[in-house]
Parts: sequence; C-alpha cells; structure tokens
Amino acid sequence: DVIYTVNFRIPDGAPFYIPSYVIFALFLGMGMDFLLDGSRTKRWKNWRSILLSIIICLTVPFYALVRHYPYVDMSDLWEPQEYGESIFQVIEPNALIFTSYDGPTFALWYFAELYKDRKRLWGISIPLLHYDWYRENLLQAIPDLHIPLPETNASIVREIIKANLATHPIYVYFPEEPPEFLSEFTLAPAGPLHRV
Repeated sequence: DVIYTVNFRIPDGAPFYIPSYVIFALFLGMGMDFLLDGSRTKRWKNWRSILLSIIICLTVPFYALVRHYPYVDMSDLWEPQEYGESIFQVIEPNALIFTSYDGPTFALWYFAELYKDRKRLWGISIPLLHYDWYRENLLQAIPDLHIPLPETNASIVREIIKANLATHPIYVYFPEEPPEFLSEFTLAPAGPLHRV
C-alpha cells in the first residue's frame, strides 16, 4: 500500500495531505483546549497565564494566515477568465467541447452558465463519460445529443463525435497534442481549441 501511495500520480497532489492536516488540526485543537481549560479552572490563577494562553491560541492561526496567504491568494489569477473568453471568441453556437482535465472543464461549465444567452455551448468531460449518471445528465441537458456506448473512453469520444458532427459544431481541448484516437478526424486550430 505504501509503495502504491507514494508512486500514485495525480496532477493535483494537495489532496494527499488532507488526512495529515486533519490530524494536525485535531492535536492543535486539543492543545488549545488544554490552554484555555487551564485558564478557566483554578489551575491557573493569575491573569498573566490567561493572557498568555489567549495570545498563544491567536498567534498560531494568525501566523499561518500571514505566512501562507501569499501562496494561496488567487486574486490575480486570470487564466480561467482568459481561457473562457478566448473560447467564446472562436466557438459557434450550440457547440460541443470535449475536455480532458478538471481545470478547463470547470472553467468551461462556468462560462457556459454565465454566457448562456450569448452562445450555447456544452462542455463534455472525457473522464466522466464512462459513468452512466454523467451520460444521462448530458442527454437531459442536450436532447439532440447521440451517445453510442463503446467499451473505452477513447472510443466513446470518437463515436460521439461521429454521431453528432452533422448537428453540432465540435471542438476538443488538449493542452498537449491531440490524442491518437482523434487521428481519423481533421482538426483545425481555433484559439485554445481544435475544431473537428
């Protein structure tokens, strides 16, 4: 298990630290409770001890905020905004856009909802296509969508493109080269996307 966990690779490794953060937070809370409980009982009778325990309890979160805020501040992060706007400049209405990563997919879903009156687009997450519930939701949202059911994700995408090419403009987003399963289609660059 340890070898699997250490070698397991996902694009966003931060979730692996969540259990240790929770355990650390529990111990931190127990320590703060001990300090505050000592200040409420007769164990610590003078006001300096009470003041010291309050200062310690406030210093830890304040230090964490000051120390780490610059690393998590996303007020200057405009990449999703620029990505969404660049897509809306190149797509045609009623477009199907296939994405393979969470970041572009969520930005696409956000812009699809935000600008639904200007151009209708449908962001389709390739990794979710093998789930029945996701395909059912797509069929409810896009009534004229045809979803054949091949065995693999790659063939699902290929078959969906073939089945819907006549009724929807279709685009794909891959930050690297488009995958091999799209080689039978002609792809034309369209901003950050490729038009099928």
